[in-house]
Amino acid sequence: MNAEETANRGAVTRTGSKKSGMDAHVRGFNIGARTWMMHEKGQDIVRVYLTKGSRGSGSTELLTIREDGSVYASEELRKMLAKKKPKKMSA
Repeated sequence: MNAEETANRGAVTRTGSKKSGMDAHVRGFNIGARTWMMHEKGQDIVRVYLTKGSRGSGSTELLTIREDGSVYASEELRKMLAKKKPKKMSA
């Protein structure tokens, strides 16, 4: 497992293992995203969380995606998507 981050100081790479997995948290002031990559029962698995950024604590699991293509969307994500129609993002 490898992760690459690019910010104002350039790119850095980190390496994890099947045993350690990888955890990455990107924070704005009030909102953030955490991804956790792990290996379980012969498959790579990614979990995605919404966090409260650098000013808050706690997180809400949104998605679990498995190497076999199965996807679990949490009830919280379904509620969020039902509340608002997604806006088109500009490039």
